[in-house]
Amino acid sequence: MKTNYLIIAAAALVAFSACSKNEVRPVADDNAQITWQTVVGSQSSKALVSGNTFDKAYKFKTFAFYNASGSAWPTGASLYIDNAEVAYDANGNETFAANSWHADQIYFWPKGGSLTFISYTLASDSYPANVTCDATDGLKVTDYDVDAQKNLDFMVSDIKAGQVANSTTTAGAKAGVPTIFRHTLTQIVGFNVKTAADYKGTTLAKGSKVITLNSIKVVDAFSKGDYQMTTDATTRTESWNNPAEPSSYEYAVYDNGTIKGQEVTTAAFSLTNEQKAFLPQTFAAVNYTFTGTTEEEKALEKKTQAYIDAVKAVPHIEFSYKVNTYTSATDFSTDNVTEYIALSDISTEGWGINKKITYNVTINLAGAHGENIIYWDPSVVDWTPVNPDLVITL
Repeated sequence: MKTNYLIIAAAALVAFSACSKNEVRPVADDNAQITWQTVVGSQSSKALVSGNTFDKAYKFKTFAFYNASGSAWPTGASLYIDNAEVAYDANGNETFAANSWHADQIYFWPKGGSLTFISYTLASDSYPANVTCDATDGLKVTDYDVDAQKNLDFMVSDIKAGQVANSTTTAGAKAGVPTIFRHTLTQIVGFNVKTAADYKGTTLAKGSKVITLNSIKVVDAFSKGDYQMTTDATTRTESWNNPAEPSSYEYAVYDNGTIKGQEVTTAAFSLTNEQKAFLPQTFAAVNYTFTGTTEEEKALEKKTQAYIDAVKAVPHIEFSYKVNTYTSATDFSTDNVTEYIALSDISTEGWGINKKITYNVTINLAGAHGENIIYWDPSVVDWTPVNPDLVITL
């Protein structure tokens, strides 16, 4: 008997038709097998997925839901593939084609109706815990911990609804279900630091100022949360909720495990942290009411302990440095300074999904009111380029 089954790579054997549950077409029939075609929807950098190619060494898991003819996702959809692992197979065998993405066992395409696919990955051979997926709530991951899954690039595919056959192929691989992954986390590249002018001079002399950065700390950013992507296959709708577990991350120059100060000049230098992947989140605003009305009065209030305590009560950045002010070529006095900046003051949008952030910091010792000013110019790049600028005066 000749059948028209299509084979889908997944984790169990299911047949929707007559005759034989394990009847399959040979590999030579190109229309017989369904595989996946993976694409990463945007770029990242070191420690996270780079470029738009999903590495063949990575694996992912997938759900599929069946809709009978006359119905459409998500109405009436029933689970068809339950969290099956998919990997790349360069060699193939008597069942699966070479150069294809498939699971170890076989599923068949339904003879009628269609399938909807939702996939996820950590761009590795491990997976997040607490994953559920259904036709009501979509894909959900509870208690995702960016510290525990350090620098694993949690990505979720676009929902592909109404699939009835293999449809795309790239780079010589066998045609398969289009699986376009997009980053769900925030990537923080680090901090670029410089001065607004040359305060040191060519040689040390009276009036020279030498600025040494000790460290930059991101304090009380949440590291745990719940992810959800809804069932909307037309407009991708995803969010992070229930943030928890405040964590801190330090950016500094180290020498054998000890923080080593870095002189700050007009030539920017970069500070990075081993942690690159962060939980997307918005930040609470500083709970403080200024009594002053002018910018000068507010600038002075920001130096008070009351304001500093209000900043320290919310997620913030601590910027620690010292200024040596020379009274001669060899004599100087030292001011040790720690600035506290609320993350909500740097960006009201917070850390967004699929954002790549670099904070550009400029220290200015010639403020409008005589105070030392740190300017913040965060460069935020969507893993498709976007470059909003922001300057914050302290």
